Amino acid sequence: MNSYPIPLTLHIGYPRTATTLLQKQLYKSNKNILYLGRKRSNTPSERWLNKKLYIYWEWIRSGKIEIDIEDARKQINTMLAIGAENNKEAAVISDETISKPHRIGHSVKISQRLNKLFPNAKILLTIRNQIDLIFSLYGLALRRSIANRSSLPTFDSWFMEGAGSNYVPIQERFNYANLYSDLLNNYNGDKISVLFYEDFINNNNKYMADLKEAIGVRKLILNTSSIINASPTMAEDSPLGRYMIAKSERLYDVRFIRRYPKLLDLYYKKILRRRVNWDDYKINDDRKRIIMSLFYKSNDYFAELADINLNNYGYPTSTKMQLDYTFFDQK
Repeated sequence: MNSYPIPLTLHIGYPRTATTLLQKQLYKSNKNILYLGRKRSNTPSERWLNKKLYIYWEWIRSGKIEIDIEDARKQINTMLAIGAENNKEAAVISDETISKPHRIGHSVKISQRLNKLFPNAKILLTIRNQIDLIFSLYGLALRRSIANRSSLPTFDSWFMEGAGSNYVPIQERFNYANLYSDLLNNYNGDKISVLFYEDFINNNNKYMADLKEAIGVRKLILNTSSIINASPTMAEDSPLGRYMIAKSERLYDVRFIRRYPKLLDLYYKKILRRRVNWDDYKINDDRKRIIMSLFYKSNDYFAELADINLNNYGYPTSTKMQLDYTFFDQK
């Protein structure tokens, strides 16, 4: 099959790496981009802009339904051709669920199915250091517990029970090396772009430049003022504080409140007294040592495969452990 009429990028996560922002902004704010994938919506049936594409994507995720691969490829080419006729520079499909392994070895089959259906696509992988990501997910779990009026799990219980997954061990869920190597087996290395959540927060100009290059567009609009992702541990917040955090998230759905993002951000900062600080992990804490050691070997391998210096971004690697975390036992 020849190349696509316009470049197609598959943005496959991870969760908690500004994926919601991308899904909203690429869809609404960038008329030069043909956005075909998942969008945030309160109604499950409306979360995909194209129903056929939704079916194809479900096949990629689970493999449980039957699709005609050749016909699906033709349908995708037709969508992209229409986009080219409407002066679109590039197309994007975004869904972070692809990066969440539901079973051991799940990403192997997903990568194979991605390549069968989208052999000429580019891959965009957005990642975040796993320790920060874990606490962000824990904060999300607490908020959901409040919303569902269920008991609030302690971090220890939540983490030891799988950190939100009943099937996949924590070290497998956040093993970026495994997912990257599976993608590398099915796509050329130059087709896979890796973007860092840390750049999104700390070096937005670099993030935007990398994102434009990954998607293949000359112009890109990304309004970050409407998104707050504080990644709180919330472990030391009072029950009232947790309740207010959970309730205040819904203020973003109120048009009047959305006009004042700076005030709302200030409100968050006052309530979220404790944010994740990487330096907290330099103390001699057995639990934190175990958490870090789950990831440093896989990060070493990922950095080697992708030719990226993860130490520059604070990810747990063997070098980082040896230099900064003197209590870490390498035996």
